[in-house]
Amino acid sequence: MKDIKKIIKLDYISIKPYFTLKNLAIMVLLYSSYCYLSKNPFIAMSMPLLFAIIYSSYPFLIGEEAGIDGLYKIFGINYKNVVRGRYVFTLVLFVISIIIGLIFSIAALFFVGKINIQIVFANIAAYLIIYVILISLQYPLYFKYGYKKAKTLSSFTFLAFGVLSFATVYLRDNIKGMLILMTENKFFSLLIITLIILVIISSSVKISEKYYKKREF
Repeated sequence: MKDIKKIIKLDYISIKPYFTLKNLAIMVLLYSSYCYLSKNPFIAMSMPLLFAIIYSSYPFLIGEEAGIDGLYKIFGINYKNVVRGRYVFTLVLFVISIIIGLIFSIAALFFVGKINIQIVFANIAAYLIIYVILISLQYPLYFKYGYKKAKTLSSFTFLAFGVLSFATVYLRDNIKGMLILMTENKFFSLLIITLIILVIISSSVKISEKYYKKREF
């Protein structure tokens, strides 16, 4: 557990320089534009989520350039703890992005009116599934090939995220109906979502551990 905490702390330190006012301004601009197009501030929360996905790859970039992965082996940190620590860190990024998105959305409500709070939680659940799927596709690639080699392959997941985001604009009525149905069956929906997330993450972690164990630094 101590090693996992170390990995989380090191990953935070590696991406901290990217938490700039410039990137925040870009995030606000993208959120505002998407909020205007979708007419729904909570659907626009996908923009902070996009930044979380981008930031989640930076520890691999910094680790590769600075040779940190090799140091993990020298210091005797188990490869499983490196993998698990990085997955935990990316979930922390998700929580932070959702909090930022909620702050933006609450501010936007003054301009676009009220929205059912139940829809908010359903949106968060949907974004969590999307986020987990994208990260679970990307991370095994990074652990197997390293950042530079996997960058091109992982870019397809960003394309998929973009398509999904803009699809919600045109399918918002259908999505709204689905989200309402989820809120009417809260326990069953929560159970299904939890199972889906656990299966996806656990499978991705196992694959990443297998690849990372074979990496040479």
